[in-house]
Amino acid sequence: MSAATSPSRILACGAVSPAGWGCEALLAAVLDGAPLPVIQPECEPGKSGVLGLCRRVPSPSPAWVPKGQRFRRCSPVTRFAAAAAQEALDRAGLKPERLGIVMCLMNGCVNFSNRFYSEVLVDVAHASPIIFPETVFNAPASHVAAHLGADGPVTTLIGDSDILVSGYEMAEDWLASGVITHCLVIAAEEYDWLRANGAHYHHRGIIASEGAAALLLGAGGAGPAVQQVVGPIAYHTQAERVQAVAAMAQALHWHSADWLIDDGIGLTALDRAESEAWAGCSPSLRLSPKCILGHTLGAAPAFQMVVAAELARQRQVRVAVSMPGNNTAATGCIIGC
Repeated sequence: MSAATSPSRILACGAVSPAGWGCEALLAAVLDGAPLPVIQPECEPGKSGVLGLCRRVPSPSPAWVPKGQRFRRCSPVTRFAAAAAQEALDRAGLKPERLGIVMCLMNGCVNFSNRFYSEVLVDVAHASPIIFPETVFNAPASHVAAHLGADGPVTTLIGDSDILVSGYEMAEDWLASGVITHCLVIAAEEYDWLRANGAHYHHRGIIASEGAAALLLGAGGAGPAVQQVVGPIAYHTQAERVQAVAAMAQALHWHSADWLIDDGIGLTALDRAESEAWAGCSPSLRLSPKCILGHTLGAAPAFQMVVAAELARQRQVRVAVSMPGNNTAATGCIIGC
């Protein structure tokens, strides 16, 4: 599927990543191209074994910490999402009127889920009812909406790593229908020892990471627009994934773009689809955020979109974004002013 230029605009972005708190830190790290420091996390009490490497979000300055009682107990994924959303609104200079929120997750609140169900296994009668509400997928969206005072529809989408594209399309529908005038599309993930281990067993070179990114869409105004969308192109095997990404690249007309943001992670065994699809692209015009930030699951495409939107805004260029997904479908888009 290929779509014409979107009537909406990306008014502002927000980001919390292993590069730091804020879009500027994210863009600077990706443009610099140097992989961020990696740590070897410790096992949780009572557990043993070798954990996969990871890149964590650094501790924030007080100015970045979301204010309010609801953030005293919430999961890190919620704090990341709230900070990214607030940055996007602040940078746009907007008050949240007729604001919708689409939260996109792949893993969600895994820290509190592990904590709650560990208590259940020890003694179900004493499992904390305070923790349980923080285990559900919709908890981050609920906290962010209440924090911002959002008065439009709020929902959470669960899916593959490129669920962000579905979130963007839902926001477009809301804006086109006039239900809202602005919409935050947010993708967020948090570190968890089990996820890091799963990535390690899948391929020892994968480095798990965490963070959140937010796109503030408006029915009008100044800012980059998504000028073309290709996909989703379904696949079921890795061989089909290579074919799907190649088909997406051909339909995207990416040669007309000034920059390419790909999904490469720096591992030959996993980057075959990307390497073949973008073989003709100049390395100086190709950025691979995962190589710098690590694998952020559902938040990874959001980081790609934020980098693309910031490049388009600051340099007045067209940027192609490749989002091949991990399991089911490949998508791509071009962002430009």
